[in-house]
Amino acid sequence: MANWGPVKVNSKEKLTRSPSKSSGSGLFSETLTAALGKRKNRFKEITEELNLRINKEEETEELYEPPLFNVEKIQRIMERVVEKQFEVKDEEEGAKYIYDPALNLKMCQTIAKQIKDRVKAMNYKRHRIISLVSIVEKQHQGVYYKMKYILDPKMDNF
Repeated sequence: MANWGPVKVNSKEKLTRSPSKSSGSGLFSETLTAALGKRKNRFKEITEELNLRINKEEETEELYEPPLFNVEKIQRIMERVVEKQFEVKDEEEGAKYIYDPALNLKMCQTIAKQIKDRVKAMNYKRHRIISLVSIVEKQHQGVYYKMKYILDPKMDNF
């Protein structure tokens, strides 16, 4: 049972008296409607305020656009890493790198890791970075590699 001013409302009992406008009390439905109207207006004001805050955040927030894969920049990174790895720290200026199969396995791993780490630092979140490095003795032979991958023509430029 609910008490709405001087009028008692019970689901089993009927309303025994009609409200008088001079006394200030109203029917249950009228008071409930007024209360719900006030509540609705309060929530409407809150939602409008939230929408304004959200719109301000959206205006200031930069939309994320994934960077396109920059082939030239990555080629420069690879060239720098390989040149740095093959520098011979000798007193002779004419010294060149001599092929050594035992050292080349370790050198391939370090070059591949350095290239992969530097490219990953460029934050290409859409791409999976795979670095393959091979050092082969030059004896007039050919080397062939095959690799399969999927391209998205709209997003990929490599």
